[in-house]
Order: sequence, then C-alpha cells, then structure tokens
Amino acid sequence: MESLGVEVFTNARVTSVDSDGIVVGGQKVPAGTVLWGAGVVASPVGRWLGTETDKSGKVMVEPDLSVRDHPEVFVIGDTAHVVAPVRNLFGIKSRTPMLMPGVAQPAIQEGKYVADVIRRRVAGRAQPEPFWYWDKGDLAIVGRTYAVADLRFSRFAGFAAWVIWAVVHIYFLIGFANRLFVLLQWGLDFLTKRRRVRVLSEEPPSAQNLIDPAAFAKDAYSRQRVFRAGRVAMKLAGAAEMCTGVLKDRISCFESCWELASLYMVYLIDAA
Repeated sequence: MESLGVEVFTNARVTSVDSDGIVVGGQKVPAGTVLWGAGVVASPVGRWLGTETDKSGKVMVEPDLSVRDHPEVFVIGDTAHVVAPVRNLFGIKSRTPMLMPGVAQPAIQEGKYVADVIRRRVAGRAQPEPFWYWDKGDLAIVGRTYAVADLRFSRFAGFAAWVIWAVVHIYFLIGFANRLFVLLQWGLDFLTKRRRVRVLSEEPPSAQNLIDPAAFAKDAYSRQRVFRAGRVAMKLAGAAEMCTGVLKDRISCFESCWELASLYMVYLIDAA
C-alpha cells in the first residue's frame, strides 16, 4: 500500500471525523473527503437475547456456536464472538486459538458447522467436535493488476497475487453460467479500462456538462449491443451447463443449443 502512495496507520483508533478530516491516534489528518470502510457496531441481537456480549456488541458463544444459556439459538458471522482453533491451508493446526474475523470465510464455515449440528440434533445422532476454522489466507485487490496475498505460510504482492485473487473469486461463484458471465464482464472491463463507478457532482449544469444527443444515442446503441452480447453469453453458459447432462436429456440440450444459435443469429444481424 505504501508503494502505491498510501499512508497506513496501524494499531490506531479514529476518534473524530469532521468536514476538515479525521483524528486518528491523536493525530489530525486533513482531508476533504472521508470514506469509512469499517464497521461501527455489531448487530443488536445480543440485546434482543439478553445475553453476554463483548465490548463491540458481539454475542459470546459456546464451542458449538450456540448462545450461552440458550442452546437452541446459534449466532454466526460478524455478530458472534468466536474463539476457535485454526488450521492453515494444509490442515496443520495452530498452537493457539484465534478470534474469528468478521469476514465471509469464517461465516461460511460457521454456517456449515451449525447446519451439521442441527441436522445431528434432529436425527438424534452424536454432536460433532467443537468448531474449528480452516484458514485459507487473505486476498485483497488494491490496483488494476496489483493485489496482496497472505497465505499464512507465504506473503507476496503484485501481479501473481492479482491472478490468484481473480481465479479464486471466479471459482467460488455458484454455477457455470455465473462464472462465465463474470469472467467475460471482468475481461471486458479490464481490456477497455471502463470505470464501474460514476460520481455525481453538485455543480450547476453548464454548456460543457450538457449531454450531446448524438453521443448519447451512440452510447445507448453500444449499451444495447453489450446487453445482447451478454444475453448470448448467458445462453451459451446455460447451454453448456445443460449439455453436461446430454446423456440424460438430449432433447433439452438440443432445444437449448437451437435457442442459442437463433439468438446469436439475431445478434449478428443487428450488429451488421
């Protein structure tokens, strides 16, 4: 981050935010724009249940993620204060338990664990071992082709980390159609350097800010073509996913491919 020109403050608390900037760790940092990306307070579920919470409002839970004095209630994710054993990417157990961070991976694993606990209770089977966390590491993108990776046994940054970040995020999407569509969308954004965010200013309209009708019409036509291309991509993904079971349902596969071909022909005619 520092190599990108970012000034990083660690182990420091923000105590004030105003129109002139922020106060962090007792130091005033002047800023015209402040973007707050951290949480402020946990869910009030602890107050609903009248149970013990930590100083940030997270509910204290048992090793099976149930609420203390309420074994029929489970709390997971960033609402729960979970301290659990940790295993690294290769399954090697850490010597000391870790407080679970409020990110997606612990919440996903906690959800699967609680589902197994409930299933076992309903079936009258023995309960599983206390929850433990499989720590696969952290990935974060901080630039166009730059990311950071912390796999616990190795830390690195740059293009290689960016490739791993992209592959991991696409792989864990649900369904082949979603993976293909996101891959095409990301590829288009990467090649065209198209920005995904629009900033609306409060400046009064002027002659320079007026919309050119010809440019607007051209842009609208381009968006229409991109939309139709996206429909083709989605149909292609659906056909591929359907054809994986071609031996079970050849008629459905044929119909899906025929619909794809018809839609693609309409797209080509329109593009011409």
